[in-house]
Amino acid sequence: MTSGLLQTVRTTCARVAATSDLVHINIATIPSFASLIPVTEARAAAEADRLETTNPGPDSWDIERRAALTLAGVAVNFTSGWHDIMPKRPGQSGATSTVTRLRDYESATGILTPERLMQFNTTDASQVFETPMDGGALETLLELLAATLNELGEMAAAHGSFVKMINAASGSAERLATLLSELPSFNDIASHRGEPVAFHKRSQLAAASIQREFSGAEPGAFTDMGKLTIFADNLVPHVLRIDGVLSYSPDLLDRIDAASLLTHGAPDEVEIRACGVHATELIIEHLRAIGTPMNAADLDHWLWTRGAAANYKTEPRHRCRNPYY
Repeated sequence: MTSGLLQTVRTTCARVAATSDLVHINIATIPSFASLIPVTEARAAAEADRLETTNPGPDSWDIERRAALTLAGVAVNFTSGWHDIMPKRPGQSGATSTVTRLRDYESATGILTPERLMQFNTTDASQVFETPMDGGALETLLELLAATLNELGEMAAAHGSFVKMINAASGSAERLATLLSELPSFNDIASHRGEPVAFHKRSQLAAASIQREFSGAEPGAFTDMGKLTIFADNLVPHVLRIDGVLSYSPDLLDRIDAASLLTHGAPDEVEIRACGVHATELIIEHLRAIGTPMNAADLDHWLWTRGAAANYKTEPRHRCRNPYY
């Protein structure tokens, strides 16, 4: 029997964690770290952090508009590897700058229809994301931003609309993530020691974002949110390392501290992400055992928010230029 997408993420990341050389999970710290998590408050904060759109139209049109903007926002949520060089808006992080620019564009020009996203090009990306075409790394980023929006638009057009695309998942977060993982820019799979390792960060984030945007009502009435894993990026493992749950080899830590770019798919980069996923699975397992269950999407939100504190920002996290996170 073939494992589902999310079980594959869990199984492959656990395998990496069991054999990793450069990143290790400090198992003994799991109970004490879990005790820091205000589970009830963290759940409420995750639900409250929902997208607010402007100038809503009629109800059905507004639902399509919100779905389109939410999914497009997730589509462009992979710029962390360029945050050291991309222009940011004053007082905003790189991730917030990217999503805010897209929202401003949508607010000024109207709903992001599948057809509009299909026609989005690198010049559009340069203008919308306020980033110059420099003939180098930034232009590569702009090309990737345009490509992921093109792919998303094509899939939505094939289903007839964004809402119809979501509804094709029949109320399952896993099925929506599986559908999106068919897109090249969402197909977040690496390898470790010759074996595939699945992450599917943005595919899962899309399902969680739709569920939160619509407060668990249609089209985000998913019945299996507990199947999602954390959304493997470069911030969650950084928080876990600073808090002592993860340990990196001295050489890896030196390279991160020196702001050296890691190579996507290299053992160090894969081990960071996979150990982050498996460590959070152990935290969730511990919370369940002590009677305070929490799903991974809400834990991810809490960890991501925690990472905005000064003590996490003062230490560098790993950078890797890729279209997945």
